[in-house]
Amino acid sequence: MNLGPSADAPFGDELAFLDFLGQNEIAHINYGDVIARQQGRAISAILPIGNPMESPDWLNDHWQRHSEECALLGISVPDLSGVDLSNETQYLDWMLTHSQLHKQQNLSLGITT
Repeated sequence: MNLGPSADAPFGDELAFLDFLGQNEIAHINYGDVIARQQGRAISAILPIGNPMESPDWLNDHWQRHSEECALLGISVPDLSGVDLSNETQYLDWMLTHSQLHKQQNLSLGITT
């Protein structure tokens, strides 16, 4: 699942960020399904739901999910857990790094949409 335009949710645009969160959740569900089909393995890390602006555990849970998926794919994972999303520079850096990681995972899994 390509995060597409939602991967570029502008800082401070709550509606765009909520769209990003929904697309991100769908992408991770898809990754779990494809990994199960291709490798016969299940992802055990929880899929965070909700909003990281309201849930202090979201960022760590999300990073753990990427870490487990990427370990099975042989992809190194940057630390996505240590960010202040209320800081514009950190937010924009995180969104870019996160988008690049999803692109790597999509490529590795043969996901083109």
